Amino acid sequence: ELRKNGWSHIKFTPLNALSVAVMDEKLIQCISDMNTNLFTFPIESGSPYVQKHILRKNVPLNKARRLINFTRELSSEHVIEINIILGLHDETPEMMQESIDYMYSVDVDWVNIYIAMPHPGTEMYERFVERGFIEPDLWNMKDLDMYFRDFDTPHYTTDDLTTLVYDLNIYRNFFHNSDMKNKRFDKAINNLNSRVIERYPFHVVAIYTRAIAYIEQGQEDKAIEDFQR
Repeated sequence: ELRKNGWSHIKFTPLNALSVAVMDEKLIQCISDMNTNLFTFPIESGSPYVQKHILRKNVPLNKARRLINFTRELSSEHVIEINIILGLHDETPEMMQESIDYMYSVDVDWVNIYIAMPHPGTEMYERFVERGFIEPDLWNMKDLDMYFRDFDTPHYTTDDLTTLVYDLNIYRNFFHNSDMKNKRFDKAINNLNSRVIERYPFHVVAIYTRAIAYIEQGQEDKAIEDFQR
């Protein structure tokens, strides 16, 4: 309708991630037709057990994979990302590994990897309190952070979980970047610039990855500039 009424210049950007349960190919097509470029799918966990018994969201993982592939085929301009949460209550290392395997198995431009953070008033918070992982009287909202938390669980210490999430971000989004792997070098460069380098000009891994993309494009002069930074 936007195009029919001469409003094709208007772009629609969803404020939140797209629910896999609600979305289908027709809706994805409609959103794409509204000049949307960013598609975020809130997978949160690649473990069927976690989906059903811990998160209780039951995100259909096979459907999510199908929608991701469909979105990719619609346009080379689409930027596709997923959200993954690690360190949930009762989540075992084996369940975490299922999430890790899933995020490596889908062709997405970026993976947002977060540490499970129990906000007061949520079911997650109640589960963490019940298991004695946090003490309500000592819990401070200002300490909430998607990349760090200050309490241990039986499976992971704070340091272990923080290191895991950091390392996964480096390996999945840089060394095993899907755009690099699938020779979408322009998109890789644009993503690295907008997501990382413009905010962190001396992010060594991002600059290195961009330099490799420049080499693949035959832009050795730009690659040398990056290597010499």
